[in-house]
Amino acid sequence: MCTLLMKKIAAFQAHLSLAEKKMLFKKLIASFTIALTVGLGAGGLTGSNAIAAPFVVLLESNANMGAGQEVFLVTYNSYADLISNNQASSTFSQLNINASYSVGGMAYDGSQFHVLLESNVNMGAGQEVFLITYNSYADLISNNQASSTFSQLNINASYSAGGLTYDGSQFHVLLESNANMGAGQEVFLVSYNSYADLISNNQASSAFSQLNINASYSAGGLTYDGSQFHVLLESNANMGAGQEVFMVSYDSYADLISNNQASSTFSQLNINASYSAGGLTALNTGNGGNVVSEPATMMLVLIGLSFLSVFTRRKDGRCCQARI
Repeated sequence: MCTLLMKKIAAFQAHLSLAEKKMLFKKLIASFTIALTVGLGAGGLTGSNAIAAPFVVLLESNANMGAGQEVFLVTYNSYADLISNNQASSTFSQLNINASYSVGGMAYDGSQFHVLLESNVNMGAGQEVFLITYNSYADLISNNQASSTFSQLNINASYSAGGLTYDGSQFHVLLESNANMGAGQEVFLVSYNSYADLISNNQASSAFSQLNINASYSAGGLTYDGSQFHVLLESNANMGAGQEVFMVSYDSYADLISNNQASSTFSQLNINASYSAGGLTALNTGNGGNVVSEPATMMLVLIGLSFLSVFTRRKDGRCCQARI
């Protein structure tokens, strides 16, 4: 494609005067600089492992409410912002959860959002876990569902869903004991190779984590941001900012299993006493969290590079001829 662009640009330049070429060159340089800046800012040209995607915290009303009052979403531009509670946006979703169910996790798989709902009472397979899918964050806000279905996952009556995430290759469901337990008995993780497997409960693996959650806290979310896993723990009692939400990070899934923590700290997020954390997700694309540049930006960059290449080559040719 770039070769074709260069040929077309070369043909176009052949009909321009030197003054016209210089003027066009200056305009292209300006456009190219803007395109390159936008592309680099989006992370699409750097190949960097830096997380370029925001985080979303889902809060659910403790009491049954109607659409537009039951599910509240808060976004953050970075993990540091989540820690400092520097919110990028916040809004209610139109999702109206059946009074018999509660949110047990939320995940983003690179193209769709998935919300896991768990029955408040112990049910059998095909009735206990309900999954709703959205094609975009805007759809999650407006509750424009792409699909919804029951999973065959049957959660032990002694456990409840505390998180759902996708790490680029597998979905992971975090289950937490309803009663305070010791390390190796309190947090159970179930993995699936695909969303279809999550629906059919075709488990790839399952294991207890050595994470021992303080009796005063409960799991409110699990996510993978492209480089680390993060577990959100929320105080069971209403607390102030800096005491209510505790974040634990792990460099790998194996570390999550062994509870080899990379870091842990309180967030300044202060959750309204009428709401509880129901999910945490990082909007990574499944390729290390990098955001791919938009086609329009990439096209500008290609055109700029092509024009620079042709113009520079011709300019160098004239210099060589002059020296001869």
